[in-house]
Amino acid sequence: MSDSLLLKVFVPLGLFIIMFGLGSTLTRAELRAALSHRVGLSTGLFAQLVLLPAIGLLLAWLAPVSFEFKIGILVLACCPGGTTSNVFAHLAKGNLALSVSLTTISSLVSLITMPVTLALGVGLLSDEAVPFDMPQGQIIKSLLALTVVPVCLGMLFRHYRSALAVRLEHRISLFSSGFLAVLIAVIIVQEWSVLTANIPTLAPLLILMSAASMLAGFGLARAFRTDHADAVTIGLEAGIQNSGLAIFIALVVLANEAMTVPAAVYTLCMYFSGAFMIWLGRKSAPPKSG
Repeated sequence: MSDSLLLKVFVPLGLFIIMFGLGSTLTRAELRAALSHRVGLSTGLFAQLVLLPAIGLLLAWLAPVSFEFKIGILVLACCPGGTTSNVFAHLAKGNLALSVSLTTISSLVSLITMPVTLALGVGLLSDEAVPFDMPQGQIIKSLLALTVVPVCLGMLFRHYRSALAVRLEHRISLFSSGFLAVLIAVIIVQEWSVLTANIPTLAPLLILMSAASMLAGFGLARAFRTDHADAVTIGLEAGIQNSGLAIFIALVVLANEAMTVPAAVYTLCMYFSGAFMIWLGRKSAPPKSG
């Protein structure tokens, strides 16, 4: 699969369009509001960029899975939040503007945080008998090309072509869902025997990672006295990751098909913990005044 020209073109192009669409959903007013909301923003970024990777690294270290799966889990945990978290935040009656801002900003900041976190994590997970070289330079180039550049272009597009950006928003959202569904389907077909052999171990582990990250993010936000909507949003941002980016890094940058499997399984598992957060958000949301 890593040698397929279709996937080498399809995956990065699809991610570019998705991240461009993400940037085009963020208005200057929303960005200013998010930057002025320092507690919510800083707590959310900490949950996404520090708390989740720490949980992912701990579970990867403890999990009775292959080294390739451990690295796949680590890569997934280091990826910024995905656009799916914005949909979940809306359904959970969270703060949608904060969700979009956190997803966008974490995608930009990941250019710095992901290579550092991966280097530290691989150092802890690697066996001296099985050395593993993480191509930091290639990861930085990939993040620059597939997150930073399209997000910034999308923000510029929203600024200069606001009406068109609004009209295209729904179509790009549908494309994002379809792209991820096709990508997961391809991985399932290609890695069917690996999936069936390992899903009994991987599925509970990844549900635990997603649920623990969401609850930790929610609890951290409440500890810093953010309101309910912000706390639900931060919990979702911590547990809904950009699995498409994780698959790209494993497939194209690391050229290891087995490392895509945790991200593919996680894409399905995160809906279980996400559904719980939607229930929690809607059940505990304060009633509207008036």
